[in-house]
Amino acid sequence: MLFERMWRAARLDPRLYEELRRDPVAVSQAIAVILIAILATVAGAALASLFQTGSRMGDPCAPLVSESQHYAECWRSVQLANLPLPLEGGSVLGHVVGGLAFFMPGMWLLPAASLWVLGGLARATNPQRGSSRDLFIAAGFSASPGVFFLLLSFPEPIARIVAPLVTVWVLAAMVGAARATLGVSLFRALLFIGPGILLFLLLTTRGA
Repeated sequence: MLFERMWRAARLDPRLYEELRRDPVAVSQAIAVILIAILATVAGAALASLFQTGSRMGDPCAPLVSESQHYAECWRSVQLANLPLPLEGGSVLGHVVGGLAFFMPGMWLLPAASLWVLGGLARATNPQRGSSRDLFIAAGFSASPGVFFLLLSFPEPIARIVAPLVTVWVLAAMVGAARATLGVSLFRALLFIGPGILLFLLLTTRGA
């Protein structure tokens, strides 16, 4: 049921959020969606780093390949000297932390916080919609496309296009969730989420 709902959120199905409003377990499911998306992002970044390392380290013991005993001894010394194995551009842990920082508190959390704060103000015009619970559920399920960050582990050119495509997909899902939850126009939904997106872009640009 959870994965079916995640797929519906990824397809921007507006009927999902009306269903979630009446479901007592929707909050826990929204938390689960967020955690799954984070794990997928971190796993994708870590696997990409490992594959990159394996393809670029080369074989420092190649001259001894014809002498199996010396070759094995050479590799044991290399492994002892390089544990944990260095990565180009950082360690596996560094890439994992980087992936986590990108998704939380980055591309998803800042727009979600913007939606939660600004969307809550919309209750002044429609008190029947946009409760804190509804907005949290909407923001949580909008993270569903984030599971596709796992594709970051794929070789080029797939990995190169995954990040921007999935980022746009997550933000589009959040806009759709805001529209369905608050009953507002596309323009107003963008206004609720836009400040968080702009802040994320500003932080990303300054970090670069």
